[in-house]
Amino acid sequence: MQKEYRRFLNRNMQQMIKQERSAMFGTSLIMVSTTLRSLTRSVWSSITLLNTSETLNKHLLQGPDLTNNLTGVLCRFRQELIAFICDIEAMFHQVKVNEEHRDLLCFLWWEDADLTKEPKEHRMTVDLFRATLSPGCANFASKVTANDFEREFGTTTADFLHNNFYVDDSLKSVSSVEEAVKLIANVKQMCNKGGFRLHKFMLNSKKVIRRPRILLERQ
Repeated sequence: MQKEYRRFLNRNMQQMIKQERSAMFGTSLIMVSTTLRSLTRSVWSSITLLNTSETLNKHLLQGPDLTNNLTGVLCRFRQELIAFICDIEAMFHQVKVNEEHRDLLCFLWWEDADLTKEPKEHRMTVDLFRATLSPGCANFASKVTANDFEREFGTTTADFLHNNFYVDDSLKSVSSVEEAVKLIANVKQMCNKGGFRLHKFMLNSKKVIRRPRILLERQ
């Protein structure tokens, strides 16, 4: 667990607070160990704080609802013969928070997971899971990525990002193996340029999986 704490610190998602702040809020961080693939996950709470009725989510605006309709995503998934699914790795953590807003995301951190030491104040630099604004910010960032790189990778690839994701999960079907190979290769490159990483691909066609061009991670 201590190794996972240190790995988390090195992911450039948080920073130590060294200066005085005019205002701050707080959020809770719990590191949870799971048996699935021996992962340790960071779990944030923007819902509850100790000894107060105030919560971070009470002070956040949700923003516009940019999430695609789930029924529409599922119906489009069944249109064609070749189907695949994937997701964006840690999508919320790929979206940076503006410097002036990071004091809202403060938390206490014990170095080396040693609770006998005095905790130090840190703050997150990226969006949090379970925060009211995170889905809107992440969806906006993915759609901006599609618009920014549409000319380079084509309208079909941009439409994939716009219409075939339900937050971080994507479901898509196409009519041929060649179309699937080209689309997967393009959308992975487009997402990489926008700071997102597509992974956990699952397909119903072995012919697509065998194509080296798409370099599917078997995760």
